[in-house]
Amino acid sequence: MIHELIREEIAMSEVIGKNRLATGLLLTGSALALAVVLASAAHAREREALAEIQTAPAAQTQAQSTKKQQGEEESSSQVEEIVVTGSRIRKSEFTSISPIQVINVDQARDLGVVSFDDILAVGSSVTSGVQFDTNIANNFVTTNGPGTSTISLRGLGADRTLVLINGRRFAPSGVGGAPSNPDTNLIPTLMIERVEVLLDGAGSVYGSDAVAGVVNVLLKKDFEGLMVDGITNITEHGGGFSARTGMIFGAQGERGGFTFAGEYFRQKELRVFDRPRIFTSRDDGAVCHRDLEINAETGKLAEDTCAGTIGSIAVLPIFTPAPGIISFSGAGPFGAFPAVRFKEGNVLNLFGVPIPNFAFALLDEDQAPFRHGVNNFQEEQLIAPLERYTTYFNGHYRLTDHVEVYAEAGYSNLRGSNDGGKQQIFPTIPGLVEQLDENGDVVGLVPNPLNPFGQLGLPVTIVAFINDTGNLRFEREQYRLFGGLRGDLGFLGVDWLGGWEYDLSAGYTRSLGVTATNVVLEDRLSLSLNTLQVDANGNPVCGRDLQGFTDFFGFLDDIECVPVNFFTKDLLVNRNLTPEERAWLIGETSTRTSIAESLISGYVTGDLPIEVPGGPVAAAFGFEWREDSFLSDGDTVREKGNGAGFFSEADSRGSVTQWELYGEVSIPLLKGKPLVHDLTLEAAGRFVNNEFFSSTAVWSVRLGYSPVSWLTLKGNAGSSFRSPNLNFLFLGEQSGFLGGAADPCDTPPPDANGEDPRSQTVIDNCIAQGIDPFDFNSPGIEVFSTGSPDLKPERSFSWSVGGSVSQPWFQSFNLQLAATYWEIEVKNGIARPGGATILSACHESPNLSSVFCTRFERDPVTHFVTRVDNTPFNLGRENVRGLDLTMAFDKGFKLLGRDFTVGANGAVTRIFEDSSRTVVENDVIEDNDLGDFGSPKWRFTGSATISTGPIQILWNVSFRSKTFADAQNRARVLADGNFDDDIEEARAIHRLSVSYDWETWRFTFSVRNVFD
Repeated sequence: MIHELIREEIAMSEVIGKNRLATGLLLTGSALALAVVLASAAHAREREALAEIQTAPAAQTQAQSTKKQQGEEESSSQVEEIVVTGSRIRKSEFTSISPIQVINVDQARDLGVVSFDDILAVGSSVTSGVQFDTNIANNFVTTNGPGTSTISLRGLGADRTLVLINGRRFAPSGVGGAPSNPDTNLIPTLMIERVEVLLDGAGSVYGSDAVAGVVNVLLKKDFEGLMVDGITNITEHGGGFSARTGMIFGAQGERGGFTFAGEYFRQKELRVFDRPRIFTSRDDGAVCHRDLEINAETGKLAEDTCAGTIGSIAVLPIFTPAPGIISFSGAGPFGAFPAVRFKEGNVLNLFGVPIPNFAFALLDEDQAPFRHGVNNFQEEQLIAPLERYTTYFNGHYRLTDHVEVYAEAGYSNLRGSNDGGKQQIFPTIPGLVEQLDENGDVVGLVPNPLNPFGQLGLPVTIVAFINDTGNLRFEREQYRLFGGLRGDLGFLGVDWLGGWEYDLSAGYTRSLGVTATNVVLEDRLSLSLNTLQVDANGNPVCGRDLQGFTDFFGFLDDIECVPVNFFTKDLLVNRNLTPEERAWLIGETSTRTSIAESLISGYVTGDLPIEVPGGPVAAAFGFEWREDSFLSDGDTVREKGNGAGFFSEADSRGSVTQWELYGEVSIPLLKGKPLVHDLTLEAAGRFVNNEFFSSTAVWSVRLGYSPVSWLTLKGNAGSSFRSPNLNFLFLGEQSGFLGGAADPCDTPPPDANGEDPRSQTVIDNCIAQGIDPFDFNSPGIEVFSTGSPDLKPERSFSWSVGGSVSQPWFQSFNLQLAATYWEIEVKNGIARPGGATILSACHESPNLSSVFCTRFERDPVTHFVTRVDNTPFNLGRENVRGLDLTMAFDKGFKLLGRDFTVGANGAVTRIFEDSSRTVVENDVIEDNDLGDFGSPKWRFTGSATISTGPIQILWNVSFRSKTFADAQNRARVLADGNFDDDIEEARAIHRLSVSYDWETWRFTFSVRNVFD
């Protein structure tokens, strides 16, 4: 059963009781964290030592004292060749013509980070638009499902960013729908040695998806000894507690060795009410988002309209109250239907007859609906609870002088819950119901005893919120296994092949996920309302077959239908059903997802028997075969859409196979000549065959020129591609919801003060569909998404130019500067346009001529939008361009007889363009996202350190510039003379840590968000 698979969370007190390695205190928004590390003879034989990374032209690294000592110990040993992200060709130094940023993971750990997402946030300025679905608690429909985190480089989306683990693809993971992206929550953070971020299109080297770049996570290997690690973060104002503990153990011998790691992580939830500064209270008692606007005339900030709170509402047909009764406004929040809001106080009798069990109040005419009453916004999760177990193993053994066998294995289990808010339903309660006599025969119609307005014969549409619904539970696990052979080709006996190395591997990854949530069952809700009757004793009953069918032999059980009273005070105010109502009306819906990826790859690299003036030509040649498959199987509630107001989801399944051939060459044109210290040309190409589209090829060319040893100029150009992924190809029909305001024909709310931002074209098109655009209020809109096997692969072109300087004039300090200007253009882009875009594009076109008008349907009677088709297709192009600046500095000096080392590093990204152009037949939609939420013009990350002996002090800052988005109540904002923008001010997050090394222990005390 689903509830058996989703186990309850382990109490954190028990975990800390067993692992008393870390305790801490964290200031709120600010945060203190204490980390403790116990190590024994660890790190002694790391082949890819961080000391080498100092030569990376764009590296955000800084040699710490322990790493310098390690580098000195290894300096006398033979230099081993390494593979740098961006090329398969082995080199003897950490250099690359491609733009690369290397994230110093040790610095990130010292700052108290406990997850891979935090490592990227602290160490990189280019992971813009990162999507953390783990913390988006109110989204039930996401690409990978709940509890997942994905990476987006250059703001081009997770689908265009390739994630590697040790140079190999990290397989997708998720639950529900058709997950297509890897989940970075599953990466064992304690095992991370470093993270290399390639900021260039790399399709010719790594294949599909490397459009915006590559994130290569390199895990520890050749580890010796034992290391135990623990870290705890506690917030000042409560909520958001997180902790991680783990260990690494390794042993190495002459012919081989192994490394094993285990890690436990827990994140507790953080809700809006834990951070009162997020919202504000008005004089009239309403609790609102803190939402600011710019006044068009004064240029000053003005408070936006109140939004984000909700309450129970009843919507009534038009009627004329009797004398002496408060008159309902003719223009309520639902058009010509007056509304009453149920809350404490303001008790009123209706036509002199007391309304039992509840009180109600008239909605203020100048306020929009969902204003007062229950504040659902305060209860929303900002951070969802999460728990993760991770284990990892790698080992290698040299069989002969030319052959080494190796293996990697990993297992991750992740579970948690997302509270998307209490489920909202809006059923119509009948005004009159059938009366039964003692024989069960219908004798007439009587007022509905469960409708306070039934005495008037009035049906009422109630907007209610139900407890015990909306909380989505999930659990996922992933198995990852790789094995292979590597070595050199000396056994072939060919002289020029003696220095060539090979790597042949096969891997299999399988991810299993399950999710469940409680919903109001629509068929039972329908029975309670549509079969409601009054028996001879005046009691409400339901479930009687309206067709008069009789089961003569008693084969079928009677329906134990429970009438539901939506007008009890406990439901309207506290959102509680009775136990009997809950057992009848609430059910569980679940889905299970299985994803598998099989991968076989191999390559050889070495020097060709070709000499050029700069030396031998190096090359790499390889192949890759990959099969991805998945199955998402939902229960009947989800498949049939039987959750009232909940999305529907058909089963999804599919598989795709792709094989690729690739090659690279590195040609040292000149070396060691006057004004030509080094001139190297690199080229790469890849041939791709996919079973769903014809073969394609991509290429890249890179040129590096160093007139002197301390100056390097670089240029890159190339093409990449993205194959349609599992989600775009095979997603079964899945629904989502838009608010009624997404319908362009929806009348602006009463608090718009008569301001109508719609164009005349939109108004004319609404009238042409038989809609009165000035008296039309649309309900929620259901949007349906499916896959499409007719999609074509994306193509992209990127180029960059830049240079780096490593100052040679002073021996007392090291300073490196680098700059790269880059552009990426995506053509034939694959995307789903979105329900709001479809509706807007159609209604903005003259005479409804847009092709988007064929993608939605309206009810012929009510004219409500009943369906929007959001099937993906090849839309057009996207363009991004910007500038990256990086710096690294370190200096040693003596003060008061002690040796000190200071250092600083930083990376700045300036985005000049982030635009898209959607072209569908004759329709063209231009969009510029630069400056919008998720796409700031400026990003910066930087760190500064000072260390002496066993003590190190680290300061880190992350900055992003101001961003904008449309106001929550656009019409009201425009009517008040303010710009149609919500503002997210520029923000800098400061972090401070102090570390102390004592024998085999390391203590770190850190403060996150120092200035709160």
